[in-house]
Amino acid sequence: MKRASGILAYLSLLLNIAYLSLWIGVFKAYEGRPIEEVKVKFESFMPFSHGWTVFLLILLSVFSLIILARKPAVTPKILAVLQSFFVFMYIWQFL
Repeated sequence: MKRASGILAYLSLLLNIAYLSLWIGVFKAYEGRPIEEVKVKFESFMPFSHGWTVFLLILLSVFSLIILARKPAVTPKILAVLQSFFVFMYIWQFL
């Protein structure tokens, strides 16, 4: 069970990095166009609706934060800070 939770934590981190990288890539590719067009293009890459994708990423990130914060080493603590950045970024989208 511990191994599965570690895999979940790092998988969540990879999904968050992929999500952010995809947004940056689409934004750079469609630079100069209206933001609505960029949003539509970005959402066309999502397997679910954007709301469900962000909800799933927030849920995975919170579990990942709990798992990483309980590990005694320094590297998981740094990754937990990175995960908290992603959680705050996702929540900021809904404000």
